[in-house]
Order: sequence, then structure tokens, then C-alpha cells
Amino acid sequence: QISPAFKKWLIKCYSLGDVIITPTPYSKRLLEGYGIPNKIYAISNGIELDKFKLDKKARETFRKRYHYQKEDKVIIGIGLYIERKGIVDFVELAKRLPEYKFIWFGFSPLSAATKEVRDAVNTKLDNLVFAGYVEQEIIIEAMNGCDIYLFPTFEETEGIPIIEACACKTTAIIRDIPIFEDWLEDGVNVYKAKNIDEFEDKIKKVMNHELPPVGEEAYKVAEERDIKKIGKQLRAVYEEVLKK
Repeated sequence: QISPAFKKWLIKCYSLGDVIITPTPYSKRLLEGYGIPNKIYAISNGIELDKFKLDKKARETFRKRYHYQKEDKVIIGIGLYIERKGIVDFVELAKRLPEYKFIWFGFSPLSAATKEVRDAVNTKLDNLVFAGYVEQEIIIEAMNGCDIYLFPTFEETEGIPIIEACACKTTAIIRDIPIFEDWLEDGVNVYKAKNIDEFEDKIKKVMNHELPPVGEEAYKVAEERDIKKIGKQLRAVYEEVLKK
């Protein structure tokens, strides 16, 4: 009910700036569709590539921390307890694939969640863990220690965890949505799925080595979004505004 009024308020706020910086070409197109006259730049939020990287020791630490065996096949998810992040599908996949271990990082009050999300988070499965909020160091361990990073999100403005996964050369399976069209390619640097059946199929194929590794190509995606490069792009925009 309040969405139309909220959109008008957003447009007013965005129009106050001299320029607008948004993380992806997709989000830039959305803003352009609002009819905002300001110049809009698509510049990634970036990640600290010095921190997020392939680390065999971190893999061992992660598995020891969460009591996984060397032979366990582990799938991680990251996000708040909200439907948009795909948490309901994540739990359904844990039900369908009891032979694999599933662990979700992130937390938000269940009192603000939908019934479907509350039911999902309260699901008791031997192969499913909700680890709650953790520090960045543990996310780095998890990216290195898992076999698959699963990102079943329905909508993002960029999706920082997928860039972090790319930096760690982690095999990622993501939802095939417009936000990822311009920079993530199915079978090249990630794997994509449109629905839960496709997620299940891709997970099995990755685990059974029926699909080739994509980590090396994925790393190139992260390299382009290293905070050092992003800083230079931002500086150029700031200087342009100052000259005006």
C-alpha cells in the first residue's frame, strides 16, 4: 500500500545528489527507469581482495570449527532470515539432499519474518545448521572450507558474498536473475539455476564432478572488483563532481 509513495520519496532523495553511484549496470537501469535526470554511474561496492583468497588452512579450520569430516560435502548459504534471500529454498534443498551438509550464516529477528521463513529456520534436520551471525574471518573460512556456495537470492543490488566466493575460487551456484546477467556467466565463472529443481540438479552434478571447476575464471570477477581498483573509480567520479 505504501510502495508508490515510498518510490516517490526515493526518487526525490536520489535527485538531491549531483550524481548517483549504484553497484551494477542492472541497478543503474532500474534507476534510469525511474526517470531520474542525474548522471548515474555503475561502480561495484568492491571487496578486500587481500582478505578474501584461497586458503587451504582456512578450509581445515572451518571444518574443525563446525565438526565436519574431510569427506563431508558441505554447502553454505549467507543472508538474513528473509524470503528474498532464498532461505526457504535452501532448507528445501537440505531436505532433498540428505547426503550433503548444509550450513547457513546470518541472522535477523524471526518475529519480523514470514511464516514460511520461520518454518524454514525452525526445521530440524541432521544435515542442516543455522550458524547465526559470525565475524568476517569465519565467512572467509567457510568460503574456503565448503564445496559449494549456494546463492538462491531472488533480488540484489549487487550481492557482495558472490564476489567474496569468486575471490576464494569457490564453486558457486546462483539463481539466474537479471542482476547477474552482465558479469556472471553460467558454466564459465559460476553455475546458474532458475528454480529449485535446477538447483538440485546442478548441486548433484558439481558434487559428482560432472561439471568442470570454474574457480579460476571466478577469481577474475573478484580481481576487477578489488577495493583498490574501485577506489580509483570512485575518486574519478568525486573529482568530476568537484570540478563542476
